Amino acid sequence: MIKVVYAEGCSFTAGAELKDWKMTDEGLEHSESTWAAQIQKLCFPNAKYFPTARSASSNSHIRRRALYYLSELLKDYKGKEIVFLVQWTDINRREFRVPKIQNTKRYGTYNDKEEQLYISLLPIDVLGTFFSNPIVQQVDRNRWLESNNIIKLFHEYNKHIMCRESSMYDSLSEIEQVRNFCKLHKIKIYETIGFGELVGAYGKLQTQDKFLLDLANKVDIENTSFFVKDDLPEGFHDYNKRVGLKFGPGGHPLEGAHRTWSRMMMKHFNLQKVKND
Repeated sequence: MIKVVYAEGCSFTAGAELKDWKMTDEGLEHSESTWAAQIQKLCFPNAKYFPTARSASSNSHIRRRALYYLSELLKDYKGKEIVFLVQWTDINRREFRVPKIQNTKRYGTYNDKEEQLYISLLPIDVLGTFFSNPIVQQVDRNRWLESNNIIKLFHEYNKHIMCRESSMYDSLSEIEQVRNFCKLHKIKIYETIGFGELVGAYGKLQTQDKFLLDLANKVDIENTSFFVKDDLPEGFHDYNKRVGLKFGPGGHPLEGAHRTWSRMMMKHFNLQKVKND
């Protein structure tokens, strides 16, 4: 019997811009309307729902929190009593651990003491001050990154080191670690992706690096995670944008998109809706 459904991911799994999104007293983002929450309600209604997804997460961030919180859950539950729902994110995001985060007047981290040493950087952070939306003004975020002495490092990393192969190696390594942990502890894991590039990059890998090719073959995310294969591989964001479902001003799919994705994922993994008595 499944007793707890644990969910991890980026802002899509955290529920950013959904009407019921909120911050808990513990500093965690929470919504009962996300794709993961709907799977829990429909397929595991008697299980506790435990989401720890955070906005702007990288795949290394997702791996870090997943391994910690799964370990915590194993103190109270058997592995076979846990279902883990995870949505992997953009392969070009990066997380850095810093000695101490310096918040600015116009921008700062959420009230989550657990995350006071970790900064996630997004591809838009290399675009300077020209990108902004009603949720985040990029100029304010850039000043915050500058105050933490990290934006120049990220710019240099993107300019000289980042490439499709390096990004794939990092993300696939994170995924493999989480899968191995779940396999070891007999935890059932259902995976999906936020952006199609995680799958689409497979066919574009231009390398003779036997270690990367072996990793890609072992993870085999093309055949182990849920995504849409109509034309190009599409994740949660790509698919919902193409079919015209509603997005918030900050670029996050809204309630209808989450509802649609949850049903598609249930069908893919043959997850059965539990009928109410």
